[in-house]
Amino acid sequence: MLMKDALFTRARALGFGRAAVADPRPMNRWLQAAQADPRPNWANICFDPNSIMPGARAAVVLAYPYRPYGRRAGEPWLDAYYVASNTAHERAKELAEWLLNQGYSALPSPSIPYKPLVERCGLGRYGKNGVVAVGELGSRVALQVILTDAPLTPDADLDNPGFSDECKSCRACAVACPTGALEADGRVDMDLCLRALVRTPPVPEPYRHLFTSLLGCDLCQRHCPRNRAVVDIDMPDELMRLIRLDRLLAGEIEPLSPWVGANNARKGRVLSAAALVAANLKRL
Repeated sequence: MLMKDALFTRARALGFGRAAVADPRPMNRWLQAAQADPRPNWANICFDPNSIMPGARAAVVLAYPYRPYGRRAGEPWLDAYYVASNTAHERAKELAEWLLNQGYSALPSPSIPYKPLVERCGLGRYGKNGVVAVGELGSRVALQVILTDAPLTPDADLDNPGFSDECKSCRACAVACPTGALEADGRVDMDLCLRALVRTPPVPEPYRHLFTSLLGCDLCQRHCPRNRAVVDIDMPDELMRLIRLDRLLAGEIEPLSPWVGANNARKGRVLSAAALVAANLKRL
């Protein structure tokens, strides 16, 4: 079996729905866009994979599919993306270990932008809501990248493919966004995005009444036609118990870490979000 075939077979066994290989050259167009943005959104991101891993010959791009959790009236909620992202992060480490066992160097989850690599290798297309969609999986995917010196041929080499035909004439995401964070050109105003605001408390007063989610927003994806094939599932019972507001406001936050990762389960962040959600659901 060819190396790439064996790698992709292993990736599927770990739950990744799609995989592709991208050229790890610098992402100059995205760097220019970041430099034109005065906000520190890209402060810790590198746009040259080879400065992260010298000698990298390939970027393995992975899409881990998930299904969104349905909302229950009057109950707190969190976006299933964060659970999927945490799982995908761990599975990428397993796949990197597999590459190491084949005799190659491998660096999982490097601090580089993933979306331009998804476009470059033809795995998915960027959307007006600032996220990429991967075929029938839609944008309901958690992305991961592994840099490696394995001799893997890129699956495609596209330069700025632009929006898909379906996305070009659509403004559903921009209309659905309650804060006007989406300019319908692929740019997201992170000073208005609810998903970003809850991660950097305190949330500005004009937007506090919008929060019934402890983590994430999901509205732009829920209204995106690219996700028409992805249906909701119920939140796992154990997770429902862990996000009970009485538990969170009492400081029982650490049990969330295995589900969403330690970074997303920071005590101050979760307590701030729980207080907002409790107020908006009239649970105080």
